Amino acid sequence: MNAVLYITKTGCQWRMLPNDFPPYPTVWSFYRRANQSGLWDRILLTLVQKNV
Repeated sequence: MNAVLYITKTGCQWRMLPNDFPPYPTVWSFYRRANQSGLWDRILLTLVQKNV
């Protein structure tokens, strides 16, 4: 999750993730599966509702 947020915030390329994060194929797989299942949308909706 933190790696995806890092990419979003910095505009970093997937392959250029710092070594502090898991390998980029692992991060990309998490992002893709979360996006396809709708989990990502639910996470973002929950965050928006908490900030209201």
